[in-house]
Amino acid sequence: MGAILSLRDRVSGAWSWLKSPGVMAVVTFFSIALAVYLGFFFERRPSLVATVNSMSPVFDVVKPVGGLDISYAGVNLREAKKSLWSVDLTLRNEGNSDIRLDDFDPHSPVRIVVNSGQVVNKPTLTTSNRYLADNVRLITENSDVAITPAIIDADDSININILVMGAEGVRPVIYVTGKIAGMKAIPLRTVDSSTDGKSVWRKVFGADAIWIQFLRLPVYFFGFFALLGILAVLGFAITAPFDRIKERRKREVRAEEIKKIRLANTLDQKANALAEEYIENGDSSIAAIAHETSIAYAKSCVYDAMSNSGVADLTDKTRLSVGPILQKWALDRFSKLGLVGLKDGEPVGISELNQALDTFCALIGRDRTDLQTKHGREVQYPPFANFDSTTP
Repeated sequence: MGAILSLRDRVSGAWSWLKSPGVMAVVTFFSIALAVYLGFFFERRPSLVATVNSMSPVFDVVKPVGGLDISYAGVNLREAKKSLWSVDLTLRNEGNSDIRLDDFDPHSPVRIVVNSGQVVNKPTLTTSNRYLADNVRLITENSDVAITPAIIDADDSININILVMGAEGVRPVIYVTGKIAGMKAIPLRTVDSSTDGKSVWRKVFGADAIWIQFLRLPVYFFGFFALLGILAVLGFAITAPFDRIKERRKREVRAEEIKKIRLANTLDQKANALAEEYIENGDSSIAAIAHETSIAYAKSCVYDAMSNSGVADLTDKTRLSVGPILQKWALDRFSKLGLVGLKDGEPVGISELNQALDTFCALIGRDRTDLQTKHGREVQYPPFANFDSTTP
């Protein structure tokens, strides 16, 4: 019983905390912040990013081998002290807006520039869709590859493979130049880069489309409360053993208190039953019993008044309007605790229980009304409690 009450109190406390002004203020603040961001700061802009997927030598002969010559386009690479490198690079629009034809600067086209090497063949091109395959052209010069303008939608990509010849033992260096409207520069990274080049603010609010932001709002909102729920469960799991130890200590203190009361006073059966319940579950359970008993006692007074009036029809109507003296769950609980008896299905001993509660609360140093109020069990007698049997 105590564990159920404790869990109920925890759930009620957590729900009250979620509805508290502080939590609602935080939710309101984030909602307003997101609305302000979407209204004033969110911008649709392209973001063309170059990534060097790989750069590796075509041939890698660690030691000279007699009679082995490696040539390319009629050039003996060993005699010329040259090496061939295969460079695989991807251009991807990682922004939330398309790159249009007008966004390319004709005076500063997008170029893949090779330092410490020379492009020696026609690069191969692979694209993410048919439009790019049909419209993107690569213009090759000695040390760079220019890319003709084309519409690059968000998340579209262009993959280019280049064969570079350079001095033996010297690794080529790749740069990407050119101007795209809305971009200060075209960032270049490798697949093993520690960062993707995006700012923290862009990682938080970046999206390929504005509707994604609206999808994120409920996800983050419910995710926030789900996280609170998980933290509450974890907190309960961590604190539960300590709560059990603390509750056991409280029971020991209450048992010692009742032991002293029994030595100094003679308790009847109902008072002893209340004492056992007090030891096990403390003030809150006594407050709940007192609350139900107050209502039951008021109802029983009405029943007695009607029975003494001698008007059978009035008595039956009163029983229908007042209802049972104790609800079934309360009747079952009180009977199990030995607080009331049963006669023809009706509780017996409500008046004695009401008096026993007053006596017991005085013995443990509690005011019954204050005890009920403290545990949310205000004394609220029903409107028929002051019924006057002489009223016509």
